[in-house]
Amino acid sequence: MRWKIIPDKRWNFDFADVELSGDTLVVNSLINYKDLEKKYKDLIKDLNDENQDTLKNTFAKKRIREEKINFLNKDELVEFFNRISVREGVEIGAPVAAAATVGVPAEMATPTTAEQEAIESKYLVKIVETVDFKQKHDGEIIESTVNGQIAVINDAEKSRIWDIDIELAGGESTDLKEKKFHIPDLEPQEEWTKDYKIEITPEDKPPVVITEKVDTFPETEEESNTFVLKEEGKAQEVNFILIMENTSDSTVGTVELAKIIPGDFKDFKVSDSSKGKASKDDVEGVDAIVWKVEELEAGETAELKLKAKVEPSEIKTLTSGELKVKYMLEAGTYSGLKPEFVDGLSEEIFYVDRDERDDQPDMWDCQFIFENRSEFPMTLQKFQFISGDENTEFEVVAVEPNAVVNPQTEYVSEPWDLESEDEPSFSEIVEYTVIPRTEERLSMSSTMQALDLAILAVEGIKDFSKNVLRSYRAEALDATIIATIKGDAPIDIIKLEDTIPKDFRNPEKSELEIAFDIKGQKKPVPIDDFSVSYEPDLGPDDISRERKMIIEVKDVLENTGAMIDNSTINVKYPLNAVRPAKDARYDAPVLFQGYTKPVGGILEAYIEPEPITVVHERRRTRIGKSVRPGAEKDEYSILLLYKNKGDSPKTNIKISDFVPVHFKILDSSMEYESTGKDGGTLLTWTVEEIAPGQEVEITYNIHGEGADYSLKHIEARAFK
Repeated sequence: MRWKIIPDKRWNFDFADVELSGDTLVVNSLINYKDLEKKYKDLIKDLNDENQDTLKNTFAKKRIREEKINFLNKDELVEFFNRISVREGVEIGAPVAAAATVGVPAEMATPTTAEQEAIESKYLVKIVETVDFKQKHDGEIIESTVNGQIAVINDAEKSRIWDIDIELAGGESTDLKEKKFHIPDLEPQEEWTKDYKIEITPEDKPPVVITEKVDTFPETEEESNTFVLKEEGKAQEVNFILIMENTSDSTVGTVELAKIIPGDFKDFKVSDSSKGKASKDDVEGVDAIVWKVEELEAGETAELKLKAKVEPSEIKTLTSGELKVKYMLEAGTYSGLKPEFVDGLSEEIFYVDRDERDDQPDMWDCQFIFENRSEFPMTLQKFQFISGDENTEFEVVAVEPNAVVNPQTEYVSEPWDLESEDEPSFSEIVEYTVIPRTEERLSMSSTMQALDLAILAVEGIKDFSKNVLRSYRAEALDATIIATIKGDAPIDIIKLEDTIPKDFRNPEKSELEIAFDIKGQKKPVPIDDFSVSYEPDLGPDDISRERKMIIEVKDVLENTGAMIDNSTINVKYPLNAVRPAKDARYDAPVLFQGYTKPVGGILEAYIEPEPITVVHERRRTRIGKSVRPGAEKDEYSILLLYKNKGDSPKTNIKISDFVPVHFKILDSSMEYESTGKDGGTLLTWTVEEIAPGQEVEITYNIHGEGADYSLKHIEARAFK
């Protein structure tokens, strides 16, 4: 809102508007002084030096200039501009003189101009805020960047705007210290800007909330986020649900959500969309599904369903792919900052016509005209006319039309009459402003981190403390199962379907030892935290058929915690064989199953240990000895024979023979150990292995000494 007092003199030239009020000269020029001097050189040379300097200053640039003048120079300047008026055929500005007689006021005037609608203004005040969030997949804000800018734009081709005042409201979270700004002027196509920042609190959330649901096991209602390693070439289906919810009070527009397609996924396709259109596109050089929604009303929710496939071929962590969303909020800003008051002035001119009636001397018909010479729509807010001198001053007319005056149009008031012997003079107040166009816009973007999708696997071994049993004998052995988890697995239930072969007794539950090993920490499972059952349940004494021993451990997450990569589950129990048959073979595979929470694919390992075999060993041996004379007198050669008549090899065989006193050992065909005994020496030969049907011969030579030796002693005490 602006007020303006009618000047003493005004000249409206094609090249400039000139006003003279008291000791102030105001020039709004379209030309500079050089152009003025070229055109009116002959008139300028008649001015004194002070007035020439005044013209140089006021016409220095193509813009509005004010200059204080010496009162003694005023008449010369008036004469100068009057002479230009005569030359150019322009009406000379009338002086405003004091009234000679008291005027008689007319009735209050009303406007005659038809009501106009303002055209779109080229005077723009724009507040744009740009907000960028980085979020975890669960929506937690990691980082935020919030910037704002106030822009005042003169988009006109020729018209200037000056004396601009802006007052802002709201925006308490901004770093703006002042919310009132004064801009002296804006040239055509000129822009004034003010940047600011906005403080974001942890409680602040984006207006549009994005939720992504990833289900790696669509067969169940519960959502799963893990894959199970399967045979190569077996693809697993994955479902994605993207949900956008506008939690603001305003409509958001130009919504674009990009779902980045990770390299491990294939056959990505749109299965359903509640609103907008989605298709595969390139986003920053990578493949993505781009979902575009023109508008999302306040409180509205939109949903997009996608399907894809993945072939987990190695133990690693897959990612679901980032989500990038951007949109515009046209009806406000994030900080709440908005223009509360905006005004400005531009090129205009107003007149007051004072016409004395032909048939009624001293009766004047008066009328007010406001002409908009700018490229902007204006609002004429008020005009007020006061007549008389200090002692007889009275209000002639006061109107608040608040009328829109579009560019190159004018406002004409209702005429009013005034009785006065002298030509009427008025003190006038005119208030108007350029109509601005205001915009408040919020540009939002947000990046949501991908969800980690674990690929899980299990490897297992099963060992027996012995794998060979003797036939028809009672044998005891231990079975040990070790399952190693590959990948971080939220396993909640563990199930082992073990095999108890025929001819073996079921172990008692109390004999089972179950423990977890997580990061080297042993965590035994109490006996009450697992169950044992058998299928078929034949009773403890019936060993005629193979059985399945089913071990189940529940509530692992609650009692033990999540399995991390390379955690193990260890199971140990005793087995007792009852008279296993000759040449029998016992296979005892075990199926390990891990059930994750949430429910997903079952983690499985089929473990096949080395079979238990039965050997039928019956010891059958032939042992012989022969003594015969040697090559020399008193020498004798002894032959020992050992034959394995059994059906299995014999190992570490000890063959011994006794040599009485009075005999000296000369040599032997094999190395031996000798041990002194009462009445002689015990010789022992060791044979590492004798195969079935193999015969071993050992020969050694002795010499009898003295008259008392006797071969009968050698014959009588053969080998042990």
